[in-house]
Amino acid sequence: MSQTQTAVHEMIQSVGGYWSPHAGVVRLLEEVGEFSQELAAAPASRSSKVGAELADLWIISTCTANQFVVSVTDPPQDASAPAVSAKKREKREKQGQREKQDPQLLDELLDLLHWAGQIGRAVNYYDGPKTPRSLDDWVPLRTSVPQMHKALYRISANCGISLTNELDSKLDHVAVRDKGRFARAYDPSTAGALQDFAKLQADSPCLFSGVSRLWGAPDWDVDRSLAANVAELAPHLTRFAKAAPHEHLDGFVISVPGVAGRAPGAATMSDLARWFRSLLQALTEADELPNNSLSEDVRRPGWQFLFHRQRMFVSVFSPLYEASHSRHSSDHTFVMFQPEQSFTQHGVGCGQKSSPRIKERIRENFAQAGVPYSAELVDRRVEADLYLPERFPGDTEARWWSVDDRDVF
Repeated sequence: MSQTQTAVHEMIQSVGGYWSPHAGVVRLLEEVGEFSQELAAAPASRSSKVGAELADLWIISTCTANQFVVSVTDPPQDASAPAVSAKKREKREKQGQREKQDPQLLDELLDLLHWAGQIGRAVNYYDGPKTPRSLDDWVPLRTSVPQMHKALYRISANCGISLTNELDSKLDHVAVRDKGRFARAYDPSTAGALQDFAKLQADSPCLFSGVSRLWGAPDWDVDRSLAANVAELAPHLTRFAKAAPHEHLDGFVISVPGVAGRAPGAATMSDLARWFRSLLQALTEADELPNNSLSEDVRRPGWQFLFHRQRMFVSVFSPLYEASHSRHSSDHTFVMFQPEQSFTQHGVGCGQKSSPRIKERIRENFAQAGVPYSAELVDRRVEADLYLPERFPGDTEARWWSVDDRDVF
């Protein structure tokens, strides 16, 4: 995140966290209306209010960007040069004339409205009921939010407003005004699962671990059934599956305290395999689209788990693996769903010219960190064997795909 984007994130966290993306777009629409009203007002009142509305628009759109792990840049420092001199404005006021709108300013306002509409369109698909007729011309948030910000910068320059100063003032004001006003809310971009996963992520020898764009599931309640936990997280995984290909999200992380399925001291790999099979089965049943991916031959080369028709590579990390294993976790069981697009985005996979070189670098990094893994197992392309990999050659307990359907949780 940029400096100002980080400041927005910290301010939002201090007052209760992010609203749902849908609610954020409604708030954005409200602010667009208020901004248009202030822009149409007499110049004398503009000077004190337009800047505050511009700051609101920047902050609210940045909240949406943060929720979908989209990077935005800080406002340019030179975007405050007045387009109309103060002397000329004063003369018009004295003559009792209503200042005519600058045609360029109107064009910039129309551009602002266009990109705000594109933000609304994307969020209404990711977080709402609307499925677009086609995604061929899809405009992702990673395009529409920065473009909306550019329109804000041009408007601030035209009106002679320092957007940077307005943002600093607004962020300080809101942090004080709204402290304690809203209850703490869950959001996938700030989930506790990501905090649990952070150390494992930081220590990973993977080339892309440090730059991965991740979402996290709601807190797993060990006192509730697996089915109840899946029912709570499934809508968020659905939103992730919709957004990930367009916003370049890399993974959705589920965090379960200890060894999933059993108390840490009594757990076995067989228990974990049964629990994992039950998790995938419950997800196929919770999928709002038809999902028979587990009914297929899961050990067919190239098979992949599906959710909301997105191919997902699934990685399990567990305390049952030794520290020298690439899937070792010290105190939690993690399940990460990685959309196939994530590999392509990082230059890995079939048809990617850089794939062999990148794979070799990744293997070298793991070997140097003392956690080598079998390249032959990876190159075999039997993905089911990699979801919950064996602890040692011939580890039959890790074969989650061979668990009897009558023996799942």
